[in-house]
Amino acid sequence: KDAKFHGLWVNATFHHQPRTEMPSTLSKMYDSLLDNGVIYIATKMGEGVAYKDHGKNGKISYTLLKREELEQILTDNGFKILYLKITSDKLGRNIGWINVFAKKIS
Repeated sequence: KDAKFHGLWVNATFHHQPRTEMPSTLSKMYDSLLDNGVIYIATKMGEGVAYKDHGKNGKISYTLLKREELEQILTDNGFKILYLKITSDKLGRNIGWINVFAKKIS
């Protein structure tokens, strides 16, 4: 709980939580970083919530974000965006990705 990190790598996982929990999650990530620590987030881009059937594991939900939404959540939680890029899906699926590096501002 008291550990502090220079950086956090949040690759293809941030979108697996409800939109309402995202600010709280980022606040906890902020608290776990050292001053000037950096976070990387890659998350699915879009609007609303998407679902995918995972067979016997049931459906998995994906909270889709617009670029502006992610930028706002980050800045509201004390991060400065260093780099942001929209990319296509590397597996050829019809989904875009938001890739962002942001720094903890103390």
